[in-house]
Amino acid sequence: MTRLACLCTLLAVAACGDNLHPADVEVDGAADTDGAPSTDGAAPADGGSTPDGGSTPDGPVDAPVAVVTDHQYVVDHLEVPHASGDGRRLGLDLDGDGRIDNKLGRLLSGLGALSGGAISLQGTFDNLVDRGGILQVVHLRVDDAGAGGVWWRAGRNPMPRPCASFGDTVCRHHLDGTGQFSLAQPMTAVPDLDASLDGAALTTTGSVEIPLAITLGPVSLPLDLSGARVQATVAETTLDEGVVGGGVRQDRLDRSFVPVLALALVGIVNSANCQPSGMDCGCPAGSPARIILTIFDHGPQDCAITVDEVRQSALFRALLAPDLDLYRCEPADQPLDQCAFDPENPDGVNDSVSFGLGFHAVMGRFPAPPAP
Repeated sequence: MTRLACLCTLLAVAACGDNLHPADVEVDGAADTDGAPSTDGAAPADGGSTPDGGSTPDGPVDAPVAVVTDHQYVVDHLEVPHASGDGRRLGLDLDGDGRIDNKLGRLLSGLGALSGGAISLQGTFDNLVDRGGILQVVHLRVDDAGAGGVWWRAGRNPMPRPCASFGDTVCRHHLDGTGQFSLAQPMTAVPDLDASLDGAALTTTGSVEIPLAITLGPVSLPLDLSGARVQATVAETTLDEGVVGGGVRQDRLDRSFVPVLALALVGIVNSANCQPSGMDCGCPAGSPARIILTIFDHGPQDCAITVDEVRQSALFRALLAPDLDLYRCEPADQPLDQCAFDPENPDGVNDSVSFGLGFHAVMGRFPAPPAP
C-alpha cells in the first residue's frame, strides 16, 4: 500500500530552422489614374510611354499573388511521456481553458518516474515506428504570409520497406528522407487544420481526428486522436520539437491502448524472475515488478497480471476517467462508436481522455492534396 500511496501522490501532483517562406514576388507599381504623367516616372494610365521611352499595358495592374509552398514529411519518432514533467511538456490546451490537457500522458509519466523509467511504452512505440507499425505522414502548405494548412494521414506501403530482411534489427530504411508512401485515406482540398507559420514556429487552430493506428502483427489497433492539434518547429527538411495532442475516445482506449500497456507491464513482471506465490511474489523490494503487482495484481492475487486486471483496476479507471467532451450522442446511451464527432457542439458528457505525444518528422513523398 505504501507504493500505491506513492503512485497516487505522484500522479496527483502531476495532474495539478530555416524560414520556409519563399522569396518575395515582384509586383509592378500602380499607374496614376488621372491620365497625367506621374511625378515618379510611372506610366500614365492610358497606356502611353514612360519618360524613358518604355510602355505599359492597358488595363488595371494585377494584385499581388501569394506564393504557396508544399512540404511533405513522415514521422520518424514519437515520444511517449515517461518521465516526471513529460505530461505537461508534451501536452496542449485542447479545450481552451488555458490549462494543458494530457491525462493519459500524466499517468504514463507518473508510472515512469515511480519505476525509475522501467515502466515505459517508449520502447514499444520506437519498435513500431522503426518497423512501420506506426506510419504517419504530414503535409504542410503555407503561403508567403505564413498562412496555410496541415493534413495528417496514416501512411501505407512504405518504399523502401522498413526492414531489409527478417534479421534486420535496426530497420528504419523508409525513414531516411527519401521514402515514398501511399495513404490510408486521400487528402481533400480543405486542410485538416488551419496553420500559422511565424518564423519557424508552426501552430494550428481548429480540431480534427488524427488517425493514429498501432499495428501489432496482423492486427491494427486504432488510437485515433480526436479534436487534435499540432505544433512544431519547421526546419528546411524536418519538423522538430513537435507536439500532437487530442482525445482518445474511451472505447478506443479500452480496446487499443490498455492491451498495449498491459503487455508492457506483463513483460516487466515476467523478466523480473519473481516467484509464482507468496505475499510479495518474491520480487525485490522497490523493484518495478513489485510496484506493478502491488497496483494491478488483485483479481485474483496470483503474482501475475492480465489485460483484464489492468482494465478493471479501480486506480486505473479513476486516473483515466474522460476529461474531454468531443462527441454528441443522441440518444444519450448511444454507443460511442455511433456518436457524431462534434467538438463545437458536444453533448455535455466527457467521452475522451486527453493524450499528447512529442514527434519528429523527416522528408517523405506521398499523394498531395489538390492544388489551391
